[in-house]
Amino acid sequence: VVRLWERERRRLKSPPLPAVIPMVLYQGEREWEIPAFGELFDDAGGVAGYAVDFRYGRHMLNAERLERIESNPELEIVLHVLRYSRDERLSERLAGILSQFRRLDLGHREVHGLLSAVLQYLVQASGHLEEPLLREALNRALPAPVGETMMTTLAQTWMQQGIERGERKGMQQGMEHERTLILRLAERKFDASVAGQLSIFLRGVQDPAGLMEVADWIMDCDRAEALLARIGNPDNP
Repeated sequence: VVRLWERERRRLKSPPLPAVIPMVLYQGEREWEIPAFGELFDDAGGVAGYAVDFRYGRHMLNAERLERIESNPELEIVLHVLRYSRDERLSERLAGILSQFRRLDLGHREVHGLLSAVLQYLVQASGHLEEPLLREALNRALPAPVGETMMTTLAQTWMQQGIERGERKGMQQGMEHERTLILRLAERKFDASVAGQLSIFLRGVQDPAGLMEVADWIMDCDRAEALLARIGNPDNP
């Protein structure tokens, strides 16, 4: 609200400022428990008349019926997406939600962008929207070429996400293997107690270059005391 007034003040240069009516769209699974702004303050001493109080409208997307919004199909689509994205009934409602895109110009680039954003949000937010169900809903709701284009876009997204997860998992597994080898090297060169102290230090080393540096320390140090000193003060050569 304040940012809007600041913008309008720069534009208008002088009062009066327009009224701003805030609206909160809530889609949480639990009941709304956040108090009104004015309720956050203690009214001891009768100072309520001097306190700032922002009122706002509230719409519980998960509890209230969404009426058809003829004049703004984009808004209707977004509201239904927000309402059912984490709902068990999403699979039943999905084709109906997507069919609302027929009210828009499917040949327009911005409409394609909105459809792509909606599908990617639903896939991530629901956590259980699998490829066969999504393909079936698209085929029922929209022309085949549009559905195939969207599935191709989503497939690329899923593939990239899988590659990124695989790379992260592979790096983590590789670093864990390197930690094991470093600890074995420390135990063979010194003893198990040194390896035990080193294992605690290695938990904080989160990059391959750091692990290689620790391995160099083991090779360079002739005595266990020298290695433990390096662990205690890594910047000390």
